[in-house]
Amino acid sequence: MFETKHHWLLPVIFPDHVSHCDVKMEGCVAVSAGDVNVRTAQASGHSLSLKLKSNPEDSHYLLATLANCSSSLVALNTNRTEALKELAEAADNKGDETKNIGMDNSRSGISAQ
Repeated sequence: MFETKHHWLLPVIFPDHVSHCDVKMEGCVAVSAGDVNVRTAQASGHSLSLKLKSNPEDSHYLLATLANCSSSLVALNTNRTEALKELAEAADNKGDETKNIGMDNSRSGISAQ
């Protein structure tokens, strides 16, 4: 799974003979990796070459991709973007007590800086 600079998640499905570290997308960073069952769209396992695990939440994005349903992929990412904005606003609204907390808009959410 790749994350864009706008924090959208984009699944990439490729054959077994390709190594995870050989798959690249310009302007994106790999945030999870593993295997996918194309019949169930379930993510599992991990990538040794990237040192990343699969994420069970990826299944929603994988299903939308396997079903060739771009509108579902857009909806999932739009909801994710809105949730990240709400988290950032909530942190900003806490005032002085959260001065040292920033938004790490990646999958990890809020982190201390």
